[in-house]
Amino acid sequence: MASNGLLLFTSTRCVLSSSRVKYNLQNAANRLVAGVLYVYQWLPSHSGVPSSAGGGVQVEDVATQISRCSLVASRVYCQAQHHCPRLDVRCLYQKSLENGSIRPSVPIDLVMVERNTGEENTITQNVVRNFVSQNFRVSNPDFEIEFVNSEREATPLEDGQNPSTEVPLVPFSRLFNKVVLGGTFDRMHNAHKILLTESAIRCHKEVIVGVTDDNMVKKKTLYELIETCEKRQERVSTFLQDLAPHINSRVVPISDPFGPTIVEKELDLLVVSAETIAGGEKINQIRKEKDMQQLEVHAISVYADPKKMNDMEEDKISSSSQRIRMLGDRLKPPLKSPSLPYIIGLTGGTCCGKTSISAFLERHGVRSINCDMLGHDAYKEGTKCFQQVIQTFGQDVLCPSGNTINRKVLARKVFSSSTELAKLNSIVWPEIKRLILEGIEYHTKQGAKAIILDAAILLEANWDNLCHDIWVTIIPKEEAIKRVQSRDKVSQEDAERRVGSQVSNHERAKRATFLFSTLWEEEFTRSQILKAWGNIESTIKKL
Repeated sequence: MASNGLLLFTSTRCVLSSSRVKYNLQNAANRLVAGVLYVYQWLPSHSGVPSSAGGGVQVEDVATQISRCSLVASRVYCQAQHHCPRLDVRCLYQKSLENGSIRPSVPIDLVMVERNTGEENTITQNVVRNFVSQNFRVSNPDFEIEFVNSEREATPLEDGQNPSTEVPLVPFSRLFNKVVLGGTFDRMHNAHKILLTESAIRCHKEVIVGVTDDNMVKKKTLYELIETCEKRQERVSTFLQDLAPHINSRVVPISDPFGPTIVEKELDLLVVSAETIAGGEKINQIRKEKDMQQLEVHAISVYADPKKMNDMEEDKISSSSQRIRMLGDRLKPPLKSPSLPYIIGLTGGTCCGKTSISAFLERHGVRSINCDMLGHDAYKEGTKCFQQVIQTFGQDVLCPSGNTINRKVLARKVFSSSTELAKLNSIVWPEIKRLILEGIEYHTKQGAKAIILDAAILLEANWDNLCHDIWVTIIPKEEAIKRVQSRDKVSQEDAERRVGSQVSNHERAKRATFLFSTLWEEEFTRSQILKAWGNIESTIKKL
């Protein structure tokens, strides 16, 4: 299978029907592994033969170009969401190929051409090869060309389309010097691409995109999985460079909801989604107060997500839903080559559901080592740790009986000082690790194929080097505080102090090979665990 491809529509000057787009995208999904798929409507000239140079066909007026691209792009991206979500689809238009020195960024190795019966003598291998070679990067000069006939799929009256070649005009079908928009743009999806396309095709000089910085996203669902601002900016820039190399693209981080819109005077068009029109009105209100010209506001429809899987996800195409779907998916390769027993390190903050995940796996035959309980055993009477703790922290950490450590007294001594806590950890953690290794050896002799290490301090103690995979479970800080209050019957202030003293969810998530959240219903938590366990179980069966 090919890595990256180009889909050329050549058979009509009409706006492409959804059925033809669907048919060709389904074919592309079967021919490509996950990669980039460029889509381009290669318009025939008056003679019926597409030109090979710079997309150089009969030139359309600006309004028609904008309208065609708007209509085609919405159909392409909506169908892509449904039929090939794993492909990075990028819909180009005439302006995308006008500058022959700047070509789309990704080299292609497969070209799929929609060609109907009777066009074999006009749309030939040579014509296609010349066009692609002059306008695209290719991974090999002998790239593969495949012709596709979708005549049976063409329904001229679909989507309210007139069978003539006339393109219906869309709102704001004219050019603006400076166009501005903003968003999170996490894991760029097809609705983002529609928003960016609607902005770029209406721009004459510069499109300005504000990307919410890393501090602004912390209230979003599963923000721990949101890409860095730098990476999100890079994705937006690359997309715009492919789509509209003829204009300047300025992609900037923003730390408030308004960004450049209330600072820069010379802006003309603001592009928003239908659900953020109120934000556009607020921007114009502020601009009026600052005696700045009002922006025209172009609102883009919100697109329903045909891939919605559960009630936790949004009805629209959204990054939040994408992040929810990542729960229980493999995020990174195993930390080391798979072997038996397969060691899973499970960690997370207080009240994050770690114990329930471990218990669920035990019911599926996975052996468990509770490392937190081993911490209690590490300094029992008679152990080396027992003596070291007394020598380091004094006789007053003993209970009146003199044969056990008073954990509450010890906690008061160490948790008020990072230095004292580090001393305790240097004594106890090596002993816990020794006990963990004993437990692994015991379960291995019992024939265990998988063992889970349930450890709150797995990452801090560097016990992850014992593991093949790291499972991290998270819940929002506010939810953790509520759970601590309920479980331990403590004040909100005490609960906040306990939760705040932990390693952050974000830090843990960065090291996870699988991520989970117990924020929602128990059934959804189980589905995450089963998805992850299915991945690991399939690996174990191959060993």
